[in-house]
Amino acid sequence: MLPFFLEREVIYKGMNASGWAMFSILMFKKTVVSNWVPLRAYHKN
Repeated sequence: MLPFFLEREVIYKGMNASGWAMFSILMFKKTVVSNWVPLRAYHKN
């Protein structure tokens, strides 16, 4: 009973961590793109 519970807890925490990682990467990419595109447009002109 206990090992199963611990295993489930670890899997849940792992999924949560990878979910947060994906979320942070997506937010980071969004921020970089929204800052990078105007910068590129500015330098082209």
